[in-house]
Amino acid sequence: MFSNEHTATSSDVEQLDFDTSSQPKGGVATSQLPAEQLPAVVKGTEVQPAAVSSANKELTSPQRGPIFIPGTGKKSSGTLRPPTGRKAVVNIGATVALVAVIIGALAAVIPVSSGLANGWGNIFHQSSNTVTSQQNNTALIAAQAATATAVTQDGFEYNGAGGKYSFAGVQNNFTLPDGTQTNQQPAQQTGPTSTGTTNGISSSTGTIADSSFVNPFTPGQCTYWADYEYHHLTGYAVTWSGNASAWAAGAAAAGWVVSSQPHVPSIIVLQPGTQYAGWAGHVAVVEKINADGSVATTNWNVVGWGVFSWNTYQPGPGVSFIWHP
Repeated sequence: MFSNEHTATSSDVEQLDFDTSSQPKGGVATSQLPAEQLPAVVKGTEVQPAAVSSANKELTSPQRGPIFIPGTGKKSSGTLRPPTGRKAVVNIGATVALVAVIIGALAAVIPVSSGLANGWGNIFHQSSNTVTSQQNNTALIAAQAATATAVTQDGFEYNGAGGKYSFAGVQNNFTLPDGTQTNQQPAQQTGPTSTGTTNGISSSTGTIADSSFVNPFTPGQCTYWADYEYHHLTGYAVTWSGNASAWAAGAAAAGWVVSSQPHVPSIIVLQPGTQYAGWAGHVAVVEKINADGSVATTNWNVVGWGVFSWNTYQPGPGVSFIWHP
């Protein structure tokens, strides 16, 4: 059974001394004291070594010998380092991509000219042609609109007598009161003109048929109507050219009568700014003298291009009347 002998300590527990072997340099060594060599003491009662040895053999497995693991002697940083040169490769790749984007953007916005290399021209040739074509079309349309606005100004004759010209966007085909068209022309003539005279709009003096009559002025313009209608009434055609404001001087040079007093039939000439005349002046045909001294006239291009209208004017400054003697 148990012995009454025990080792006295402050805690009434026997101190256990473990005999630890020294640790080899660069490795780990383990050692364990056999169970039968351990004196076990439980508060005043000593456990017999034979009993301890029997219990250890039943509860524990055979012990393995010491294992030595060699070390490198270096400390680990704890992080995985990237391969050498990887940062430089990434930087170079990013730089090349950025340069390619910049070159592509510049090439897309810079117009292609014949001086550029064929490679650039082949890449951007089609789109550049499209942009150039659109720009050219826009410029052409703008130029045509500007020309149309200019030639349709009341009393204006392009290059003197503009009947030999045709303009994009400007109507030049009108039906005259005698049923003829302004774009009809004799075989020897070029450009839009009218031929033949029958049944003029005014019957105060009748009309005179003359198949040789050619109107050299611009169809739709006040000058075209004045020449056409005066010829209907008298059989005489205008022999000069130029804007409406130049007709008084042209008539004087041709031997026609130029007066400040109205006459039926005659052509009234309004200088620029006179009684709402435009910058090129205005001409019309006097059909009647009213009781108050004003004159009733037939016109084109007062209301609109090639539009017929009756208008009343007063004799006075800036107003002349011309007729064949």
